[in-house]
Amino acid sequence: MGRLWEQLATGEYRPLPNLEIEVEKKAGSEETRTLLVPAVRARGLQTAVARRLSRTWEEQFQDVSYGYRPGRGR
Repeated sequence: MGRLWEQLATGEYRPLPNLEIEVEKKAGSEETRTLLVPAVRARGLQTAVARRLSRTWEEQFQDVSYGYRPGRGR
């Protein structure tokens, strides 16, 4: 991931386009919906950034705050 981080740091990073997959809403239905699947390297980068931000922001939350925090229920 060294090159990827370098591209990100220098502003050269450009994500690949998402893969569009059409799936049926119900079996036998003519209605479809589009799923957008990010490229593996984009997903890896999203996960790494989310982990880093989570560590940073976790210190700011109160112990009674549960929404959208890993390992905490409602």
